Amino acid sequence: MKMFKRLLGWSIVAIVILVSGYRYLKPSIIVENRSDLDIVSSRVELPSSGLDFGKILPGEQNEIYYDLDQNDGSISFRFVLSDDTEIMGKCGYVTKNQVNHRTIIYIEVSKQATCLLEE
Repeated sequence: MKMFKRLLGWSIVAIVILVSGYRYLKPSIIVENRSDLDIVSSRVELPSSGLDFGKILPGEQNEIYYDLDQNDGSISFRFVLSDDTEIMGKCGYVTKNQVNHRTIIYIEVSKQATCLLEE
């Protein structure tokens, strides 16, 4: 029984380490809605793929991890707010196998996007 508990304990530790490592290594994009309107459509385009964040309510955020195997290029975005305002632009740059890269896109009350890049 002691051996089983030890094995279970080490298994849990290993799972936590693997999940933490995955979250550390995989690049991600976060969209945070700081406005007072719903984001009814949110799409971010990477050089080799596209990410659909769906609807994001005021005060909420959504994070999507993406594949390391990207071509080099810009990150572009298009958001539609509940009053039909469109916010489009570019934010940052992606390179192949770029680990632990975070791009945060804030949709502000002023209906503009602000980008923060974390390496």
